[in-house]
Amino acid sequence: MKYLLPLTWLLGVSCALAAEPIASQEVWTIAPQEVTIHQLGDEPPPASVQGGADVLVLDTYTGLGAGTPAGTPRTYMGFPFDLDDAAGSNPQITRIKFYILHAGTTTRTYQALEIHFRLWDDWSDTDDPVFSNALTPPAAIVPVSGPVTLPPNAVVTVMVTMPTPVPVSGLRSHGFAVHYEGDTGSGMASTEDLTSLIRYNGDPIAVGGNPMSVGYGYRDASGRADLNFSDSDGMTVNYPNEALAVEMYAIRTMLDQTITDFVTDPAHPVYGDGSFSVSANGGDSGNPVTFSIAPASAGVCASGGTHGSTIQILAHGTCTVLADQAGNDDYSPAPQESLDVQIESISQKIIDFVADPASPIYQDGSFSVSATGGDSGNPVTFSIDAESVDVCEAGGTHGSTIEILTPGTCIVLADQAGNAEYSAAPQKSLVVEIAAEPGVLVQDGSFEDGFGSDAWAVHSTNFGTPVCVVGCTGGHQPRTGYYWVWFDTAGPLIEHSFVEQRGLIPAGFRWLTFYINWSSSIDPPEDPGATFEVKLDGDTIFLLTPDNADDYQKGYTPVWLDISAYADDALHTLRFEMNGTVASSATDIHLDDVSIQDELPGDRIFTNGFE
Repeated sequence: MKYLLPLTWLLGVSCALAAEPIASQEVWTIAPQEVTIHQLGDEPPPASVQGGADVLVLDTYTGLGAGTPAGTPRTYMGFPFDLDDAAGSNPQITRIKFYILHAGTTTRTYQALEIHFRLWDDWSDTDDPVFSNALTPPAAIVPVSGPVTLPPNAVVTVMVTMPTPVPVSGLRSHGFAVHYEGDTGSGMASTEDLTSLIRYNGDPIAVGGNPMSVGYGYRDASGRADLNFSDSDGMTVNYPNEALAVEMYAIRTMLDQTITDFVTDPAHPVYGDGSFSVSANGGDSGNPVTFSIAPASAGVCASGGTHGSTIQILAHGTCTVLADQAGNDDYSPAPQESLDVQIESISQKIIDFVADPASPIYQDGSFSVSATGGDSGNPVTFSIDAESVDVCEAGGTHGSTIEILTPGTCIVLADQAGNAEYSAAPQKSLVVEIAAEPGVLVQDGSFEDGFGSDAWAVHSTNFGTPVCVVGCTGGHQPRTGYYWVWFDTAGPLIEHSFVEQRGLIPAGFRWLTFYINWSSSIDPPEDPGATFEVKLDGDTIFLLTPDNADDYQKGYTPVWLDISAYADDALHTLRFEMNGTVASSATDIHLDDVSIQDELPGDRIFTNGFE
């Protein structure tokens, strides 16, 4: 006879099998999908794969050489099992086919049958009990409606679909336990006549296996009656490949993967690097993590190299790199990860922003400005700050010619644009004081007007101004007062610096005097090309280099220069200028107490021949 019953399941409480408390725990009550009764030896084929969704992973029934368990008790039976890998390395059990043997010697009619079973994730023959880590509730019950008339050696096969797939960990050493009850008219009760069919002909198990070397499993000799067993409950009929007759079907458990430690090298790439690399750790599928570029970043970067891990830089901006890892039979593809990498442009800097002349006067009509920019190749362009539009205006090539409109403060702005490789340079400003009329050289010769002197135009590549005050650094001092000029090449860029003043030189015999101290250019790092020059109207009238500076390294030394050739009651430009040739070097030149005299002292005289 065949019974086709719908699948149902519910949650509840049962104590029928309780050797362990199960109050408030899940109980499965499962109607069988298919019930068939046949005579022992009249063996039906294994169940067909249900819609191709699951596969057979354990079949101890096919070719079993069936038999009845010897001795009693035999109401609670169990055995360890290994699964085939047809559903992967971590399958989920979807269906179980039970084989109930009627071991009674006479025909008996049951009003109903019940199958109580439990799956366990772990088996060990050294533990007591032998099974652990239950995969199903303490009571999973399959009711079989009757009446069912069973002659001796009748076999009832019952196919049961799990309410939800039951995941197992790996393929080896799991546990299965089952107990059968029947109702002959006095209610459901255990009976030795209802037991499990076993195999013991020595043939290999068809699918899967029994990890016990000799023995089909366990029966409840210790009286546990809780779908678990003591090691002393082990039974054998002395054949290999013994087992309870059962079939199990499973689907694959697709394990999750995640991508972690997704990083770049270097951490902050810039356009000038050309490329950078990315790396990430994936899951256990063994598939590599592969990298690609988000469509929105196609103009900024491109992936290449092994698994796309080399990222070519095309422009500065945001480069979004995508990381993926494929799955396999056991692992799902990892969720895609993204990494936003900010490709920094190469910075530019505007240096040596100066006016020529540095101290223009209204009657000049105009002056020029110049500056050195970064390596983008774009020109430095000049404009006038809004505060100075009534004083001056920019024109000519790139705005480098500044027309003077009126005396006052002219603030000139310098800019340099960027490109795909370089960022725009930060804007620089230059304050140029335009005098209404020239004064007489020299004003504020000891620099005591400090950093805001109106008399001197100043410039320093590294420091902004070469003017220094007592307490600057290095232990150097002015000759007199609190301020002096310190030309220093210790900055990160090659130093160019000057102080400049424009004014009238009265007619007559005139001597330019100043005090100079060349304190170092010999101590490492050396700058053998460093120069100190005094210029009038662009003409060099005094020059020092490391080769002729020995006499000026003993402290402030006076210098007198005959400038009578320039003394004509006209406007002239006086400049003290230092030029280095090595960055971060140790050249220090100190200047103080500049003046123009009309009398010559009687001591050592320095002329336009420099000595």
